Formats: sequence, structure tokens, C-alpha cells
Amino acid sequence: MVRRFVIVTYSKFKPAIFLQIMKTLFFKTPIFYLIATPSVVSRSYRQTLPELSNKNASDQAKALYKYLLDIRGKVLSGQMVSNFGSFDELKYIYETTGKQPAIRGMDLIDSSKNKDEIRFAKKWWKKGGIPTVMWHWGAPGKGDGNRNSQKFIDIDKCFEKGTPEYEAFWAELDQKARLLKKLQRAHIPVLWRPFHELNGNWFWWGKQGPEKFKRLWITMYN
Repeated sequence: MVRRFVIVTYSKFKPAIFLQIMKTLFFKTPIFYLIATPSVVSRSYRQTLPELSNKNASDQAKALYKYLLDIRGKVLSGQMVSNFGSFDELKYIYETTGKQPAIRGMDLIDSSKNKDEIRFAKKWWKKGGIPTVMWHWGAPGKGDGNRNSQKFIDIDKCFEKGTPEYEAFWAELDQKARLLKKLQRAHIPVLWRPFHELNGNWFWWGKQGPEKFKRLWITMYN
């Protein structure tokens, strides 16, 4: 199955109408993932555009961020590439439409294949595309994979030295940071997407409430 992303602006619709549109699209076209973004901003927003939170962001990251701000209200196509089996989503899209999506999605779900994902990100950027990277992080101490990402652990133990959760948490976080550093050294910005679907309770990072999640997020960011 080909999974596609559509960025949809919602400022032209009233909330109730927008929700109805979303429901219709989800039920009628389940292969689409929808990202809703506002397209109309206040006068104060126009006067002072939001800045990146990282003051040390690279010039490439700043340029990509500016580009995304400049095109707000417009649509970018994107494709999450699964690399499961032999089906080539990007090849299918090109053969069907004659075009390629602007955004290619990658997943650091399998540590043994992470270097390949970084290589794909580099190639996509050099072709003129935008790479986005997510991380189906297996619960620390439980191993890789989607199934392990849904297992329960005590998040507090990720911050208690000497516990298996602590050792795994920091080792895996450092590993991913080194991979992102490779992209930074190659002057390639990335839309980094860890801890996805954070308001659900199916992944380990969303099972224990907002305060523990915020601690995880801030730790990862720093």
C-alpha cells in the first residue's frame, strides 16, 4: 500500500466544517496521512515571524525553516518510505504520476539499518527534496521494532542510574544523536520527528501522562 501525506490548510473553514472534511478524507481515502496547518496569520505574526528555538541552528536549517514559513497555505506532497520487503513506493509514485514527492520520510526503527536511512536522507537532499526522519523508538531495554515501541516501561527508571532502562535510554539516544550529527556535518537539515503520536497511549512515551512525556522530550531536545 502506498502511504501519502497531504498538508491541508484549515484557516478558510470553520472548525466544525474542517473536522467534517477531515473525517470524510480519512474514511474515503485511508491511504492518506493529513497534516493540518494554518494558512492565515495575525498582523502581529506577520510582523514578527517565529524563530527557531535553537539559536545555534545551521544556515541550512534556517533556510529550510524560512522556506516552510514562506509557503504556508500551500501544499507539499510527501511519502513515508517503509523499506519493508521489495515494494518501492517512490518508484510506484513516479511511474504513476511522473513526479516525485517533495518530502521523503525515513524511520530509525531498526538500528541495524539506521546508516542506510541516513544515506537515503543525504541522497534525497542532494536531489532537491526535503528529508524527514521519525523514530519508532523501542521501549528502552526492550529492543527495536514497532511492537517493542508499544511495550510499557517505568519512564522514571530512564533517569535512575544503574537501571537497565537508564543504560538503554542514554545509549540509544546518543546513537541517534550521532546519526543526526552526520547530516549536520554534511550541511543537510532534517525535519526531525521523534515521539510521534504523543497524545495517544499506544507508544511507551505516551502511556504515563504529559509530565513524564515532557521530561522525555526536553531531555531528547537538549
